[in-house]
Amino acid sequence: IQGCADVDLPLLPGASSVSEVMRLGEKGFFMLKFFPATAAGGLPFIKALASPLPQFQFCPTGGITLRPHRTGWHWRIFHVWGAAGLPRKPLSLNRIFPQ
Repeated sequence: IQGCADVDLPLLPGASSVSEVMRLGEKGFFMLKFFPATAAGGLPFIKALASPLPQFQFCPTGGITLRPHRTGWHWRIFHVWGAAGLPRKPLSLNRIFPQ
C-alpha cells in the first residue's frame, strides 16, 4: 500500500475477512476488492457486512460469472465486479441488466 502511495499509483486493495476490511478502512480505503468472493462467503457474507459497515463498497472477484444478475452479485453495494473469462460474442449491458 505504501509503495503505491509513494508513486501516486491507484490501488484497489483486497479483503476477504472483517478484520482485513477494518484494517483497510483505518488506512482510508473504502472501496475494496472482495477476493476470492465465492470462496470467502459470497453474497451472504457481503450482505452481512452492509449494515454494520455501510461506508464500504466492494468489487467482488473470484467465482463471479458473466451473468451476475442470476446469482445476486448485481446487488446495490457493487459498483463494479470482476469476472475471469471472455464472452464468446459481444455482450450488451441491456441484456445483462435489463431495466
